[in-house]
Amino acid sequence: LRPYQEEAIHKVRALWASGERNALIVLPTGCGKTATAISLIAQAASRGHRVLWLGHREELLDQPYRTLRGLFPALSMRSGIVQAGRDDSDAQIVFASADTLRSARRLSKVLVAGPPLVVVVDEAHHYRDNTYEKLLDAIGGRYYLGLTATPDRADGKKLGTRWKLAHAYSVLKAFDEGFLVQPTWRREMLPELDLEEAETKG
Repeated sequence: LRPYQEEAIHKVRALWASGERNALIVLPTGCGKTATAISLIAQAASRGHRVLWLGHREELLDQPYRTLRGLFPALSMRSGIVQAGRDDSDAQIVFASADTLRSARRLSKVLVAGPPLVVVVDEAHHYRDNTYEKLLDAIGGRYYLGLTATPDRADGKKLGTRWKLAHAYSVLKAFDEGFLVQPTWRREMLPELDLEEAETKG
């Protein structure tokens, strides 16, 4: 892991140890949120605890599932996916669609195998809708880990009502430290472009 990923894991554990259950990690796109969270939950899973990973799109389940297989192949044998026709509800590490688990029947099948110690909420900024809030409450995990690159929502809703920021790593720092490629840009003049009829919002 990179230094900022190690620091993020350390700060999450410290926050949980202080009694706060809901920790948030903010890392820019491309800085390894998935690998950071997988490394954190691997310790809990290796001690026999259950872990539930929530995603709202199929690729947000398949990506961490593949990352787990790459980093911790032994643990991958204890993992599975719950989404649509896939139903590995009794796996120790469950990667589940949040929309699928909004079905009381599907959620019950996951929880009957044992409550999760850690619940990871990928793209946590999406989970301010009341139905998702109710889902997180119904899961009843002991610790929650939110992941996002964009903590500021377009609708202005705050994440702080549920989440406590554990660690944030800025995109500018990632550029400075060489973990993201510096962007380049150029300006193109389009003299024939007519914006007279374009609507504006302000």
